Amino acid sequence: MIRLWISSFITAWNLLVDIPIGEERHYDDDYARENRIIASFPLVGFALAFIFYILISFMAIFFGSSAKIIISAVVIALLIELLSSGKNLISLGNMIESIAFRQGRSETVKAIQNTRLSDTNFGMLTTLSLFIIRLFCLGVLIGGENAAWIFVVMTGSFAAQSTFSTAIDIGTRDKFIGADEKGVMFAWVIAAILSVISGNKISAVVISFIILFLLLLFLKNYVQNRLGGVTAQMIGTVGTASELSLLLLGLIILARN
Repeated sequence: MIRLWISSFITAWNLLVDIPIGEERHYDDDYARENRIIASFPLVGFALAFIFYILISFMAIFFGSSAKIIISAVVIALLIELLSSGKNLISLGNMIESIAFRQGRSETVKAIQNTRLSDTNFGMLTTLSLFIIRLFCLGVLIGGENAAWIFVVMTGSFAAQSTFSTAIDIGTRDKFIGADEKGVMFAWVIAAILSVISGNKISAVVISFIILFLLLLFLKNYVQNRLGGVTAQMIGTVGTASELSLLLLGLIILARN
């Protein structure tokens, strides 16, 4: 059983991150394997969040309070970009530009698939603004001693990608990953448990995940009906949109508490 989960984790990592690890070995070929793969999505997010948290703790040892906040926020923001080679944030910016100018279905799909920075002022400004939002939120959370929220952000944004992974693939007209809704719900349960044991309040985690999950269901329905399905790049773009949403939700929820 352990080697099955290790294999699923490696597969999930290589699907989600542009820095491949290990060699994928398939010890089975059953339907349950697909569920294990998407259930491993938040485990990948947790592993990355753990690395980020260690970096923040490391910065606190060698730098003062203000320097720790600035350097940690910048390093983590750039590392998140490195995970997708910068493609997801650019794709999200292009998607927002396409929707803002009310482009048609095919143009919107092309915009999301396009991972080159837009050559319009609006597109470039949108992508830059998204990066600044990430940077600002990370700085405020780290400065407010809420660095543990990075576990909510990473596990939740990767669980969000599991939700979209069961949508219809534009190219094949079949599920992008042949898992069922049990695998998706298991991914969210894993994300919630990992977020809570990392030091976050249960109420804050549950509220943020419920809000994000409802938004994702609406967006998934829109994508399948309006755009005809998903692509690999769309799933990554949704992950980045979810990451930014959870960062903003963290500011709001933790500020109220």
